[in-house]
Amino acid sequence: MRAERSTDPFIYLGSLFSSGLGCLFSIPLKRKGLRRLRQDGRRLYGKVTGVSSNTTISLWGRHPFVLGCLAVEPDGGTAFKFISDNLLMNPSSFIGKEVRIFADRINIRTYYVDVEYLYTHKDNET
Repeated sequence: MRAERSTDPFIYLGSLFSSGLGCLFSIPLKRKGLRRLRQDGRRLYGKVTGVSSNTTISLWGRHPFVLGCLAVEPDGGTAFKFISDNLLMNPSSFIGKEVRIFADRINIRTYYVDVEYLYTHKDNET
């Protein structure tokens, strides 16, 4: 005698619904975290040291770019490496430019590289 498998459609619908809700809530939570970092976080300034492509993601058949940055903490002189969010355009012209980085005061691994700063700050214009 074979055991019957339960194919309850509510289980599948529930999993799809919960994953959809997770996607809907992740965007506002990320925005809230970025807002908190900008208001309460440490502001560091670093130099763009390189550009690479993020080969783990493919958007429209292309891999997005990321900026590699190096910032030195003003108090202790400790150097930290940071990687920006994904960028669709090639940011090679920004190598050597100054970028603003917002980092959590407690956990330096929680950070945001402010790429918009490269476009708006006058010292970065050539």
